[in-house]
Amino acid sequence: MKMTPTTMTLALNRVTVLRVVFMAFLFLGLAPLSAQTASTYYVSPMGSDTNPGSAAAPFKSLVKGVSAAKAGDTVSLLPGLYRLGNEPRLSSGYWFMESKLGTDAAPIKVAGTGKDQAIFTGSIPQFENPNSEWVVVDATRNIYRTKNPIASYYPGSALSRVKFVGLDEDGYALIPYQDYADFSSDNQLYYEDVTVPLYVGPGVIYNPLGDGCLYVRLQPPDNIAVFGVTPRATNPNSRSLRIFALEDALYLKDLAYVQFENFAIENFGGVKVLGDVAPCHQGSGQRVTISNQGINNVMEQGGLVYV
Repeated sequence: MKMTPTTMTLALNRVTVLRVVFMAFLFLGLAPLSAQTASTYYVSPMGSDTNPGSAAAPFKSLVKGVSAAKAGDTVSLLPGLYRLGNEPRLSSGYWFMESKLGTDAAPIKVAGTGKDQAIFTGSIPQFENPNSEWVVVDATRNIYRTKNPIASYYPGSALSRVKFVGLDEDGYALIPYQDYADFSSDNQLYYEDVTVPLYVGPGVIYNPLGDGCLYVRLQPPDNIAVFGVTPRATNPNSRSLRIFALEDALYLKDLAYVQFENFAIENFGGVKVLGDVAPCHQGSGQRVTISNQGINNVMEQGGLVYV
């Protein structure tokens, strides 16, 4: 067909219209599309990691929830007690999040539904109430051990590097012994000669005899006035003990534009934030923000340690 000036003008107009529509799709359509792709993943102590992570069928572990998150997504921590000692770890062996990058416009958010309603705890549940998990090793010195290796109570950890500590129900801190000679000693007098074994009060020690068990001794020291509060009973089966590993509850590494809020941490060794991106509590730019966080029985001074 012969192209006349009129038909040529119409054709050019159609091309122009198509270009305008195409550009409008690019500049106007993509922004809503990006917003629509942001997801919320739900995590609950009552969930399952085989679930899709929806509100009706949440994940169980924090690792599963944060592994699914990308820029703009939210990981919603439903109320409950999260026992991290029974959860899967990251490849580094620590919990929670590493190498996660949000953006200034689309940060990653990890949040409880209300202040202190989502609680991360490292306490071993089998010892929290009177139980039958302890067997006597030395009746004279009131030394007991777990009837099973500690890995059956606290699985998944690199136990070769872990120390355990504890709290008696009376609020007495159980000393993390490193030497069984001190732990089992009858001597309570300090000598300048550090080679003399010294028992300084109730405590725990892990794997001192190579059996993988945790040992506890609640024997009060002779000079109770010096030590103050001590356990009222020496049999751990009759006591409520908060025993936990000196591990980090949260290990946040190489993050950018990630927000944490509305959660509590108890019975852990500490919390660490590491990486090339300098974190801060309340900041802007490429920062990790942590707010509305409760800390109880966390051994690191200040709770949060930035490296």
